[in-house]
Amino acid sequence: MARTLFGSIRSGGDYASWADAVAACSGYSAPEILERVKSSALLVKNGGAAYEQNGQVFAERSYEWPVLACLLRVARAQGLHVLDFGGSLGSHYYRHRSFLSDLSRFHWSVVEQPGFVKVGQELFQDEQLRFFSDVQSCIAWSRPDVCLLSCVIHYLPAPYEFLADLITHDLPFLLFDRVPFANSDRDRLCVQRVGKPNYPGSYPAWLLSRSRFLSVVQGRYRLLEDFDNPEGMNLPGKCRGMLFVRSERP
Repeated sequence: MARTLFGSIRSGGDYASWADAVAACSGYSAPEILERVKSSALLVKNGGAAYEQNGQVFAERSYEWPVLACLLRVARAQGLHVLDFGGSLGSHYYRHRSFLSDLSRFHWSVVEQPGFVKVGQELFQDEQLRFFSDVQSCIAWSRPDVCLLSCVIHYLPAPYEFLADLITHDLPFLLFDRVPFANSDRDRLCVQRVGKPNYPGSYPAWLLSRSRFLSVVQGRYRLLEDFDNPEGMNLPGKCRGMLFVRSERP
């Protein structure tokens, strides 16, 4: 899932449907994005940069501390298998593995678009990092402890339908980061316009209703942590992260 987070993003509009928002977008070149991310990720893998995010490389290491703290809470003594939905070519894995690789059990599985999966399996996959084209394939290989969804769910055409399907898998934990919630209690569909140094183009993005989001997830999960994300996304709403644990059934 191609995602951008930096200051060259501008958002606006209040579209009636996903189709209307798509019609207002210029689009972006997925092959171009993949090539840029691949080059940056290979630089990180080979020790030439500390980490990459959205194809940009950084010389000094930086951590997403709330996300890392939640992952360590999930891991505790039994180890950790992360299903990273929309995880590019392992950006979060390479960024945080120094804190996690010494766990007694550690696997990181990325679920991505076919082009990313192909490149990931050819150039990046190893004993800890793997790539899958869908959630079901990942679960069939090894059941994850937590599903991480960082800056991704609001780019899906039908986010609540996706959530409803995700929770049927009964994974022990769900970890959301950079979820933009609308200032009002209704969904708002915007268009994000991205310029350099990111990927030039524009595409739809939801500002989600917090109450509707919670009503879907909390049918089967209990909220453990709720944290602000100061990085934000230049969206006209509030950006939050949340850790949920599966509720015990009677």
